[in-house]
Amino acid sequence: MMEAAIASTREVSCRLARQFFTMKSFLLIQHALFFFMITFQNSEAQNLIDNGSFEEHYSCPDNTSEVDSVIGWYNVMNTPDFFDSCATFPPVSVPNNVCGSQTPFEGSGYIGLYTWVWWTFYREIVGTQLTASMIPGNMYHISMRVSRGNWTNQAQNQAATNKLGMRFTTHPYSLSNSPVINNFAQVFEDTIITDTLNWALLEWNYLADSAYSYAYIGNFFDDMHTDTINIGWINGNGYYYIDSVNIFCTGCATGAFALTCGGSDFLFDATSGRFILKLVNDVEGNLSIYSMNGQLLKEYELKNQVWASASFLNPGLYIAIVKTEHVELTKKIVIN
Repeated sequence: MMEAAIASTREVSCRLARQFFTMKSFLLIQHALFFFMITFQNSEAQNLIDNGSFEEHYSCPDNTSEVDSVIGWYNVMNTPDFFDSCATFPPVSVPNNVCGSQTPFEGSGYIGLYTWVWWTFYREIVGTQLTASMIPGNMYHISMRVSRGNWTNQAQNQAATNKLGMRFTTHPYSLSNSPVINNFAQVFEDTIITDTLNWALLEWNYLADSAYSYAYIGNFFDDMHTDTINIGWINGNGYYYIDSVNIFCTGCATGAFALTCGGSDFLFDATSGRFILKLVNDVEGNLSIYSMNGQLLKEYELKNQVWASASFLNPGLYIAIVKTEHVELTKKIVIN
């Protein structure tokens, strides 16, 4: 629980009518101080990606194609690689390795994968299970750092591509059940990434439409839908190092909140899924529930105490608006 949560969540407004109050209203306002209380469960931003910098591993890599050595990550298509400074086998060490030269963006390791090969159709894809499922209707900020591999005697990475991104699913992939390359990923980069010296930041804001539990990184587009350029050689492959993968929920409205204003209480309890409304001193008003596209779904008249179930709402994000003579509350709520 956190008091007053974050400034950006302070959508609650408890406003006095500025003119033409009755004497009864004036005495009521004088009688009680207006104050706010907002409490959230898990209000700290949670990263849904565990070990996104690939620092924790079961063992140091001693050969290529060992992404499965990274705790929490696994290979679902072909042979992506794991590189770390702890490696004693030079082809998978850092900064210099079989696919180029790059220091980690953070920590001591990173992974790498092919997004395109010039002479055949070929993709490499890695995946992980999220630390918590996405909540439909919530906005997520997704980011990762990428750097293009370059030419070595072993790997002719003389091409650059676009379409590197992430696909989210509710079910896991595996090597025996690899993802279909069907020109679909929820987030992807349309710009061709050429930089081999720096770590480019790829980032997206994504509004979840399902309770996704898995994230996969790679190029999910076929050759016809992937743009490429050759750098140096006529023929070359597209290979990228990846580090610092993150998925944060931005403005997630989870948990519970309460408002006390002029002796009147309004509470939404996410656990029980109920609105609890208590109005005193003959104050009257209404509660309106809207979808995120502005459709009015339910309206309650408020007088004295009301217990209202939210069971009519499907899981997702909604807007609750409470209005009385002296208070107006607008709040995002999540039905899990």
